Amino acid sequence: MKKKLVYSIMLCALILFCGQAVLLAQEWKQFTNTSHMRDMAMHEGKLAIATWGGVEFYNIATGTFDQKFIKHDGLSGNNVIALASLEGREL
Repeated sequence: MKKKLVYSIMLCALILFCGQAVLLAQEWKQFTNTSHMRDMAMHEGKLAIATWGGVEFYNIATGTFDQKFIKHDGLSGNNVIALASLEGREL
């Protein structure tokens, strides 16, 4: 009886350890909603767009969205309301 209990506890610990190792090994990806635009500003030849899901940069020359900045990238939050672009400075 005691052996079964010890084996059961060891099996549970092994399952928990392996499950945690699998979760830690995966690269997490964060998805945000950028469908609602709040503000726009030109910055370094790109159109910066403030959205519910961060700041997205639209490259006018190529017609594609090049970059997206979210809280994980250093914003204080994903819900960006306004943008200001100063000549020769960061956005």
